[in-house]
Amino acid sequence: MGTVVDLEGIARDLQAALGAAFAGIRDQKPQEDSTLLLLKAASLLARTKGASQAIFEKSEELKRGSTEAQSALNGTWMELENLLWERDFLRGEVAANANFRSQFSDADIELSPEALYLQQATTAQATEDAHELMKQRLANERDLRIAAAKALEVKRAQRDALAGEVAQKRKFIDSLSSHMQMLQQGSDAACLALGIPPVANAPQPSRHVSLLPQPLFTIYWQMLSAASAFDLALQVSIAGSVEEAVQWREKALKQGEGDPELSRRRTDDEPTSTSDTLLQEHPLRVEARLMDAVGDDGVAWPSEASVQLLGGARGEGPPPDQRARPYRWAQWLAGLDLLPPQPSAATETDESSHTLLPAQLLPETLQTYRGQQRACVFVRRWRAVAAANEALRVQLSAFAQGRVALVYPPTVVDDKARESSLDAPPALSSGVTLEAPQLQEASPGIPSVQYKAVLQLSGWELIVQVDIYTPYPLFRPRFQITSRQGRRCAASVTRA
Repeated sequence: MGTVVDLEGIARDLQAALGAAFAGIRDQKPQEDSTLLLLKAASLLARTKGASQAIFEKSEELKRGSTEAQSALNGTWMELENLLWERDFLRGEVAANANFRSQFSDADIELSPEALYLQQATTAQATEDAHELMKQRLANERDLRIAAAKALEVKRAQRDALAGEVAQKRKFIDSLSSHMQMLQQGSDAACLALGIPPVANAPQPSRHVSLLPQPLFTIYWQMLSAASAFDLALQVSIAGSVEEAVQWREKALKQGEGDPELSRRRTDDEPTSTSDTLLQEHPLRVEARLMDAVGDDGVAWPSEASVQLLGGARGEGPPPDQRARPYRWAQWLAGLDLLPPQPSAATETDESSHTLLPAQLLPETLQTYRGQQRACVFVRRWRAVAAANEALRVQLSAFAQGRVALVYPPTVVDDKARESSLDAPPALSSGVTLEAPQLQEASPGIPSVQYKAVLQLSGWELIVQVDIYTPYPLFRPRFQITSRQGRRCAASVTRA
């Protein structure tokens, strides 16, 4: 009992009982029969109520079961959705990792070799377990990288401090323009007092001068300063590829921003950079062109300014073992010898480079430089050389135009008589007697100008040679007179 089938059977019985009871009442059957039918119908109603109650309880139980099943289904569906999302996410991550390109190469991020780890690591323990060995290597690599990160922070702090110092120095250098203007005004007054004519068109530096390396930078400014100071017909220019020079400087700056320890880790087969290779590889070059004067065919001697510019040697280059000799006078005039020498390669641990500050030496150096008055000494020396050159030119012109009188007869053969006759100085045709001045003896190696004349008399040759040493007249001229007959030298007398 309690099912829908039972309820339907009870409903049919109830319908039959009620139908029979109503039929007996209609047909006026005995009352006892109708009462029995009604009691039977009441019993069937009670049974219908019980069956309905049982069906209701079953339906409630089924509802609870369906609710629980729906909840379980919903949870399972949610788990399935999560699994599908995780699957798609993992597929995307796998694809991204498969196509990932790191900015570091495998050689940069890989662990050190196992043999090297066992040699260097202090906490290395011999083990046959590959997993334990890998854990030790990872721990050692972690410690090394933590130490490297701390060292990098220290270097960055030092870089920031140096950047601050550079900014202060750059600010000081930018403020030098006003001081240079004041110095220019003072130098104009000094030039006016010394009688030095002002330079009309001073050469202007190129806008690419900052791209030059240090050697070319120094050469460019020294040659430009020489052309400006002495009004030389000299053109100094910078030639080459500016784009390559900019790339070269950016590459050098990037290499300098790295860790100094890494930059010093060079293998034996890597070539070291020298000044020669640096100048050859740099895309820029300094070109100097000395403009020819009017009527200059290259036969005459160069001007004294050009001679001094070449280091005092006429027609000869500077020895390769002497550095910066061609511009020694310019360096002396600028006071370069008063500056302290700087080491060529100073290490980070060397603290001597930080103990000598320019601010401490600047007052003493300026006092020494001003006390020596190098500019005035240089101007006086230059004027003396110019005056001496003019005096030498006048005397040589008079010597070339005059006719030399023969004071030695061609028949003289006795050396003693010849030497006694040479005690008196020779005389020119005009009657002017040359007196021997009290001059210094010229040492070997001093440049000189040589004049030579040959007179032929009755089979004899009289050879006269005069050596004039520069600068004249600081050194005693050298006169040499030689007489010979044919190829046999009869006499040789040297007289100063």
